[in-house]
Amino acid sequence: MSDLLLRAEAVETDLRVTLLRGTELCSKLCTLRAFSGAVAQLFSEGICAGLITSPLLQEGERASLRWSYEGSLPTLLVDVADGSRVRATFEGDPPLMGNNEALFGRAGKLGIARSNPHRTLNTGTTLADRLNLSLDLATGLTLSDQIPTCLICRCVEGDWLGLMLQGLPGSSFAVMEDLEAGYMENFPIQRDLEASLENLGIGSTITIHDRQVPTDFCTCDRGRIEKVLSSLGREELEDMIQKDGGAQVDCQFCGQTHRFEALDLRKIIEFR
Repeated sequence: MSDLLLRAEAVETDLRVTLLRGTELCSKLCTLRAFSGAVAQLFSEGICAGLITSPLLQEGERASLRWSYEGSLPTLLVDVADGSRVRATFEGDPPLMGNNEALFGRAGKLGIARSNPHRTLNTGTTLADRLNLSLDLATGLTLSDQIPTCLICRCVEGDWLGLMLQGLPGSSFAVMEDLEAGYMENFPIQRDLEASLENLGIGSTITIHDRQVPTDFCTCDRGRIEKVLSSLGREELEDMIQKDGGAQVDCQFCGQTHRFEALDLRKIIEFR
């Protein structure tokens, strides 16, 4: 089955429901980075956790999620855009292996920043002490948005699946805590997301609002990089020409390489 993000509402229990199947996208992005093992698992979980929050964004908005733990796992940055779009990167080289204690340490921090093309809407940082990307994001959303949130992403029989429940007016924190505890013990989502709605135990009247196909995106652009290079000093650009015969910029998100030859840098110097 192809990737899918499904947004619904449980009428009887006043819950907003989001289900995700992101197997193909996770595989694509992990293959691009040559990630495998525990690193691929954590990278995929971060991608899915970010993606499943995309319905919370208005048109044109973006959210940046930054998990930083005390252990050997480097900071994981996941950018989410409206329309179920995501990009992700580790800010450093991830370890090849390690248990949870070594990877996460004792605690960490989660930063959440939302913006639109015109301004930053809000930013905040919460303690990430549950040592799980999905659960720490659920706590962060609950505290930052003041909306009880249950969020779990997991690989089930080779498929990356996710569930997010958020309380609407009329729901309670106690209900969300009970649901989350049950889902941690027995993840109720299967590959067929619509069929899974019947097994969530959140009521018999569930309305599906929309379906979207998750995709990756990147904002790297040769013209934008050229503007960055033009902001450098003349001596620095000359040094690039003399030592490297130009400049090469590798995008940390999509892996695309942008090469500027010596002639390209000469033009930048002349037209600054």
